[in-house]
Amino acid sequence: MASNNSPTSPPTLTTASSPVDAAPAASNSQTIDQTPFPLHPYDSDNESEHAGEEGPCSDSLAVLKLAPDANTTLLSEINRLRKAGTWCDVVLTSNDGVEFHAHKVVLSAFSTYLATLLSSSSGFREAIVMTSVTTNQPAVGDVLHLRLESLDSDLLRCIVDFAYGCDTTLPSARLPELLLAAHSFEMRRILLPTAELLSNVLDTQLCVRLLVECGPVLQDTGALWTAVSKYAAKRFGQLVVAPDFSRIPPSILMLLLLDDDLS
Repeated sequence: MASNNSPTSPPTLTTASSPVDAAPAASNSQTIDQTPFPLHPYDSDNESEHAGEEGPCSDSLAVLKLAPDANTTLLSEINRLRKAGTWCDVVLTSNDGVEFHAHKVVLSAFSTYLATLLSSSSGFREAIVMTSVTTNQPAVGDVLHLRLESLDSDLLRCIVDFAYGCDTTLPSARLPELLLAAHSFEMRRILLPTAELLSNVLDTQLCVRLLVECGPVLQDTGALWTAVSKYAAKRFGQLVVAPDFSRIPPSILMLLLLDDDLS
């Protein structure tokens, strides 16, 4: 009778070189084929042997194209989630206390400044000093609370709605403020449309106001600076008698005086 203390044979490991129905080995030991499968078969010396093994479309690529309104539809769905408060991980608070729930990923895609702000704790500490952004401890989960002291609820609502692909409205008189906010937070997707709107509604009062309040920003908008400088050059006599003309920064005034179209 065999002893109960004899060792138990190890279970058979099935590999590519040892099929299940293979004949049993003569002994309890078995050699396992450890030859690795190539990750890139066509890099081997036997490349010619593999030719024609795949289907006739192996060399062709199928291109799936987005529908023309795909991005709009996607933003619309994300905006629906925002309004429902679903997966929102940041709360923006205006300087008059109105809260706007949003998603960090959307804000980061919309604003280069916020992308840096939300991705780095050290960058965030610097931003608090630079733009009067303050943070409070989140009440639940990982929701980040930011108070934007430079934006009231009307401006912040306009910015958030636009970031989520919504048409939005704002009094024309507040467009220069929106231009400054878009420049400060590096939001070019709203900066350029705002600049275009301002170009289309220029008058003497608005021209002087833009030169006084938004001088450096104007030069960053290209088309708006061209429109303002040409308007000022052709109507310089009207600008001179405007109440706020003396507030135009000397550097901006010098550029106007050097304009070839000045009359």
